[in-house]
Amino acid sequence: YDPRFNQPHLLKQDVAKEKSPRAYLAKIFEGAIDRWTGGEYHHEYDESWPDFKNRVETALQNLCDELVKTKPRYAIVFTSGGVISVVAGKLLELSANKTFALNWAIANTSLTTLRLVGNEPQLLSLNEHHFIKAEDPQLLTWI
Repeated sequence: YDPRFNQPHLLKQDVAKEKSPRAYLAKIFEGAIDRWTGGEYHHEYDESWPDFKNRVETALQNLCDELVKTKPRYAIVFTSGGVISVVAGKLLELSANKTFALNWAIANTSLTTLRLVGNEPQLLSLNEHHFIKAEDPQLLTWI
């Protein structure tokens, strides 16, 4: 997105100068995501947006296919906010930009719940984090 950020210390310097580091990072993140998902630069990434999205969606479908064969049909998956955003984006039929907008709202250690209807996943809850607030609100952090 910005060649100077190939050197992480330059990004840190820029962020440190900002009055609102989170807003600045959101702006950079949005630009980077637009570039990654836009299509013109897929060849420049180790994993393009379509490849990443396909990998996540395939893993979800493989898990659903396996769960259909088992009793009880439960699985616990630990993953990142980006993967959770892609899964939710698929199930809610969101655009790439709206999918990644979710990423900023996902709290670390939050819970997202899916259920199978036949062998199709359905989103029951997204980003539950009240249990963190109840324990100690200072533990709540965001992606």
